Amino acid sequence: MDKKMIYIVVAVLVVVIVVGVAGVMLLNQGGNGGTTPTPTPAPVAVADATSLQFTVVDDTGTYNYYARNIGSEMDLAIQYVDATAGFSIIFDGAEHKSWSNMTGTWAEGTFTSDWEQWYPLYEGHVDSLAHWTEGDWTSTDGKTTISGIAVNPTLDDSCFEVPTS
Repeated sequence: MDKKMIYIVVAVLVVVIVVGVAGVMLLNQGGNGGTTPTPTPAPVAVADATSLQFTVVDDTGTYNYYARNIGSEMDLAIQYVDATAGFSIIFDGAEHKSWSNMTGTWAEGTFTSDWEQWYPLYEGHVDSLAHWTEGDWTSTDGKTTISGIAVNPTLDDSCFEVPTS
């Protein structure tokens, strides 16, 4: 073999080796340049939520629910609107206080009796969402719809504060 042929064979071998090594490195890194892919977070089940927000519409009207600190000293706010009236009620789980506005004026309530009246309604809606994964939920009889469902939203403190003016 002459010198030219040896140079060509060596050059081809070098190219094959470089391409082979690069291919092996690329395959070992998953083809993503060595970065670790960010996993898609699994959705949080309603039962595992630490905060919730949702709207319930039934034949009596529309209820907006806001809950935070679920599982420990829960704060709960409910706003209700029907064709002619509305009201709001706020529960402070840490202080065991409640306030309601049924007539346009905020008044402090009796936490225990207010909680016993309103918490079961909230809990029933949450139980209805046990197998919910996305979109709206509608009862089997079609009379109740839960929409705007947000699991672990950051809820503004103002949702749980009695307006001062």
